[in-house]
Order: sequence, then structure tokens, then C-alpha cells
Amino acid sequence: MVTLNFNSIRVLGLGIDLKLGISYRSQRSIPHYAAKDEIIQIMKDILYEIIESPPVKVASVLGIGIGDPGIVDEKQGISILATQMKGWENVLIKDIMESEFGYPFFLGSDTRCRLIAEKRLGAGRMKKDILMVELSSGIGAGMMSEGRLFQGSKGSAGELGHMMILENGLHCNCGSRGCLEAIASSMVIIRKLQEAIKSGVTSSLSKACHGDISKIDISLISQWVEDGDKLSLQIVEEARRFIGEAIANAINLLSPEIVILTGDLLVLGDYILNPIEGMVKRQALNYNTKNVLIVLAEVGEEAAAIGMAAVVLDKVFRIPELRLQGENVV
Repeated sequence: MVTLNFNSIRVLGLGIDLKLGISYRSQRSIPHYAAKDEIIQIMKDILYEIIESPPVKVASVLGIGIGDPGIVDEKQGISILATQMKGWENVLIKDIMESEFGYPFFLGSDTRCRLIAEKRLGAGRMKKDILMVELSSGIGAGMMSEGRLFQGSKGSAGELGHMMILENGLHCNCGSRGCLEAIASSMVIIRKLQEAIKSGVTSSLSKACHGDISKIDISLISQWVEDGDKLSLQIVEEARRFIGEAIANAINLLSPEIVILTGDLLVLGDYILNPIEGMVKRQALNYNTKNVLIVLAEVGEEAAAIGMAAVVLDKVFRIPELRLQGENVV
């Protein structure tokens, strides 16, 4: 299989064998404010590169899958909306890719694909009721109940990032205000730091990036949080409080046995994980949090593309043994 996973800053492509092992990997950055057609062309270029690579070979490709960061119509293969990507709305991605490559094509939710990978290969093994929370440039959730994916009536369940957390908070790209994604995503943390430094607030980050605030990223912020930079700590502390509140609410609503955290914000390590655990203990019902594990994802950044490969396998072969017992597929 050949699978892609993308977000607002990069496209990752994998060639994957029948045992879900990676045989080829390619990644390319998405230019800032890239148009829809430019992003699609980057996807096509990576797919051609992987399909034509010796480890994969054209004849061995069973299908193509893409893990999408937004709301998707999986049956029609339409990317409905990715709020963190300007202009990415109602993209007929299945039609585009099938007409270009001729292979069976499948579309899935990025976070649900990550959940499938963790269920089969990582932290979710032997668990049936799982909440996965992705904390990156976008924020979302994937859910399993009794080993089955929960998608909702329209396939859009899990939009944790659009839970309203702060009344009259910052505008969100979805059109609302105070959404978790608009006040606590990695992009927002970076932007808040950039704006504060630009306005004259003192921070060690301004020296670390040599005055070029466009170089500020989550890894750099993590370093300065560890070193006690007051501005970085202040902004991260605010974000993690909001995230903790949202996860506590989700635990009260869903009562999972395990919460798996993934995403680039986790480079902050204990500075984000421990406070989230503390907030959950304070905010969620004791009965719901008893014996609940809050853990980091194990599969890594390729999880969405690997999970999408599992979906392609299931769709192409329709072999029940390829599924974990009771598992439903995106």
C-alpha cells in the first residue's frame, strides 16, 4: 500500500507492506499559504516517488490511502473541511487521485487512523474503550467503544478542537469563538509568542531565534520552557490548562479506560503531560477517572499513515482476520 498523511505544514508518504512495516518514506514541506492545487501537486509528486521506488514497485501497489486532518466524507472520498488549512474545503480528493493513478483510493480521518495504528501496534493493544487526543497545529480526537470506532451520524465525531472552552475567546477558523484549537493548538502557542515578542515583551526566545521570530517552533519553545523563560511558561501554562479542561470533559462524557495523547505539543514532555493529568483528576468525576490511564502514543509520527494502510488492507481484501476482534474500520 501507499499512504499519505498531511497537515498544514507537511505531507508524509509511506510505502507499507502487508505486515504494516514501512518499506519507503518520503516527506515534503508545504510552503506557507500554499494554495489547494499546490498541496495536491505535492501529494501527487510524493505518491509517484513512492510508487516508482524499488522497494514498492508499481505492480505491488494494492491501493492508496490518505489520512486527512479535517472532516471527511469517507464514502464519497471528499475532504470536507480542514480548518487549519486556508481554502481546503470540499476537495474531491478520491476523484482526483483515482483519475491520476488508477488504483483504489481510500480516505480517512487522520486522528482515527492514528487510533487504529495504536490499537493494533501501540498503546491501545488489549484496550476496548479508548480516547485518543491529537495536540498539534489542529486538535482532534478519535474514539473507540467496545473495540469499535465511534464516528457519529456524519462521520465527523471527535472534533474536540471545536469544543468551546473560552467564552468570547479568539476567533476560530471554523467561524466560532473560543474553540480549544483557537486558543491552545501548537500554531496558536507559536503565534502568541511571536506577537508578544513583536510587541516588545522580553523573552529568551528572541535571542535564540536571532531576532527572526518566524524561526520559533514548538521544539525551540520546549527548550526555553525547560530553561524557565517566563513568557514561554506563561503561554504554555494557559494552553495546557485549557487542554486539561477539554480532556476532563471528554472523560466525563465517554468514560474511556485509556486516554492516548499524540501530536507535536508532546515535545513539551512533563510540562504539558503532568498538568493535564492533574487537571483531569481535579475536573473529571472521580468514578470516571478511577484506573484511567493517560499515556503517550507509541507508534510515532507515521501512525496516521500506518493506520490508513490497515484501512486499505481491510477494504481491499475484506478479510475479517485482518481486523482485531470487534474492530470497525474508518
